[in-house]
Amino acid sequence: MIVVTGATGNVGRPLVRALAEAGEKVRAVSCQISGQDVPPGVEHRRVDLAEPADLEPALAGATALFLLASGAFVTRGDIAEVLDIVRGSGVQRVVLLSSQVSSGDHPSELEDAVTRSGLAWTMLRPGNFASNSFQWAESVQTRRTVAAPFGDIALPAMPEPIAERTLDILGSPAPELQRVSPDVEWVLGRPSGTFAEWAARNVVAFK
Repeated sequence: MIVVTGATGNVGRPLVRALAEAGEKVRAVSCQISGQDVPPGVEHRRVDLAEPADLEPALAGATALFLLASGAFVTRGDIAEVLDIVRGSGVQRVVLLSSQVSSGDHPSELEDAVTRSGLAWTMLRPGNFASNSFQWAESVQTRRTVAAPFGDIALPAMPEPIAERTLDILGSPAPELQRVSPDVEWVLGRPSGTFAEWAARNVVAFK
């Protein structure tokens, strides 16, 4: 049994569907979830991770947990309490949906807690998700525009001599930083899709 938290979100919902289609036993968990949110035959439980005791019955019989902690949980929840319950439930592996910035000078408390838990673990550090573009649907439908914090005009943010010297010091990005990792293709067993392909499949949401 695999338990998926955040099962009604942009990541959890398709994950539950994919696991069910692969023949895995899966239990979908979220603060607000109903039978309409999951494929036929998939169990669902309402659980607020900020109330860790609620999670215990949802873990019964599970061997793996996909852990997605929302921003609200990070603000008011206790990951140590959650992992105590996970460890005592018989779950053997935790897959944590972390963040691309959880490294360097920005260590993640969630990642640190998981690595110290004694459980087998996997960290996922994704960047942007194509499905985040659904938030553009209303503005595309009503105004035919998309607002994003990426300007198409370059404006200097520092005096030109300093900027030029900074570029001299930094140089061009190293080749390994520009290489597209084949990890997604290796995991999926097929080439990864493009944003254009995703948009074509979901265009009805923007009409």
